[in-house]
Amino acid sequence: GVLNASFGSQGELSLVANEGNQRRAIALLDSAGDMYLVWDDTRSGVNNIYARKFSASGVQYTTYPGALTTTDASYVTSASYGQTMSRIVRSSNGTTYVTWVDRRVDGSTGDIYLKKYLSSGAVDTTFGTQGELVVSQAVGDQRAPQLALTTSGDIYIALYDLRNAPTKGYGIFMKKITSSGSIVSSFGTNGEVVIDDNALPSSVTDNTLALAVDSSGAVYIGWHDDPMGINYDLKIAKFNGTTGVLITSFGTNGTISVAATTEMETEPFFTFNTSFTTLSIVYMEAATTSSDSRILLKKYNTTNGALVTTIGVGGRLLVAGESDARMIPLDTIADSSGNTYVLYEELQSIPNTGDKHLFVKKVTAGGALDASFAFGGRLEITLGAGGNYDGALTMGGNELYAVWSEADSSSDTIYRAKKFDALGIFDTTFGANGVLTIAEHNQGGVAVDIAADTSQTLYAVWDTG
Repeated sequence: GVLNASFGSQGELSLVANEGNQRRAIALLDSAGDMYLVWDDTRSGVNNIYARKFSASGVQYTTYPGALTTTDASYVTSASYGQTMSRIVRSSNGTTYVTWVDRRVDGSTGDIYLKKYLSSGAVDTTFGTQGELVVSQAVGDQRAPQLALTTSGDIYIALYDLRNAPTKGYGIFMKKITSSGSIVSSFGTNGEVVIDDNALPSSVTDNTLALAVDSSGAVYIGWHDDPMGINYDLKIAKFNGTTGVLITSFGTNGTISVAATTEMETEPFFTFNTSFTTLSIVYMEAATTSSDSRILLKKYNTTNGALVTTIGVGGRLLVAGESDARMIPLDTIADSSGNTYVLYEELQSIPNTGDKHLFVKKVTAGGALDASFAFGGRLEITLGAGGNYDGALTMGGNELYAVWSEADSSSDTIYRAKKFDALGIFDTTFGANGVLTIAEHNQGGVAVDIAADTSQTLYAVWDTG
């Protein structure tokens, strides 16, 4: 538990300290212990996306990544007008993909882009156009992209799209892309699968789609469906990963209705068990008559979509929820033993101070809350008085990492990370006394995401406002 004073300056490393806001960080680790960061940055006056690489001792690599490097930081994208809602995934061979919403065309309408980095950190210039691929540039706004990787290196991207306005709201579409940057035209119709052409009537947040691939290559997507703008209802669909055809033996004609009540169900997250025989979905259920909300977990058989009724009450496990409190799931991750960790935000309604606190709970492979995890079954990530905005989880080896954004007393946004083990014990040698400050911005920003490899290298991306 002794602070490593040789890391950075007296144990604390300033990762980014520039004019403007740096937000929505994601971190990954490589096999050498080096750390990669991706974040949103407003130093130019608009959202751009940057990257940096640090050694395990906290020294920045000024030659990363390749030709895009500056002594300050490297752009992931620096187009005009702004980029946001970034997501990052890393393959077993060290290849990294970053996707984001980009408004460079007209300054307001979002398109979806994807960029590929080699294990060295250099942009793979053979991917798309100089390493950057336009995934979707349909008429109308596109938002909230989600990524999933196959073991063969193919990439699935699901997104919300407003191409059918004004007669319809946001639809949900999915594409498959090869590791060389080609959109697979045989996937769906002309390379696109229509999940739901009228899912939402209005704007969507970052965490409104869940996307995952099982060991057989089948693709699962979860979304909240509310074309009338009354109540969000949750659905899961399963598709053939080669053809994009709906697998009708799953659920009812290929789709499961997770929840269809008078409550509002939203913010879905997926995890599989270690044998991929069950799929767990964590989601938020909000009351329509008050500000209360709770976090629930359900588990389904991946072959036929049957609900596993042995967990919780009739297959419905209450992960977090109490009266006069608003609970929102932010991320989930499963370990090698099949346990699921749930990161969530809690906002007390009474008294309502506006403070948002972050916690983690552990659900065992058998579907029960682990009361021995941390303190009484609940791990406190942060109780920031200024309020917390967003967060994400990742696992490197047997260690868990949580990253979040928070506001300080000056309303600046700070991105921080903590490390803890499977018992919920913090590593106080990580960062400064157990807290790693990734970036700080004075112009807003919220979303952050994180990933890690088996050697505990972290990779982060974030928005800068």
